Amino acid sequence: MEAGRIGLMLMAAAGYDPHHAPKFYEKYDNAHGDNFLKATHPSGEKRAKALRKDKVMNKAKDLYDQARARRELESFNEESSDFTFGNSLFEDDDKGFDFIS
Repeated sequence: MEAGRIGLMLMAAAGYDPHHAPKFYEKYDNAHGDNFLKATHPSGEKRAKALRKDKVMNKAKDLYDQARARRELESFNEESSDFTFGNSLFEDDDKGFDFIS
């Protein structure tokens, strides 16, 4: 169960919606039925239930929100890096504004 919790935190910190993880484990269980993992690993249903606990999901949601905010800030910084004060409609030449003189 610890590996599932750690995986949830890592995916959330990477910007993936943590609410999808419990659904994945449930679908995986349904798709694969009886397999060798069931002898040594908890069922997808148990994993999903553990990941849906408020304490776990809230922490993952916080990491996800932080990752999204970082991504939005990086995107804004990339877009604004092209912004210059030159080539304005209010200038006579293409040298840009001279803030010193």
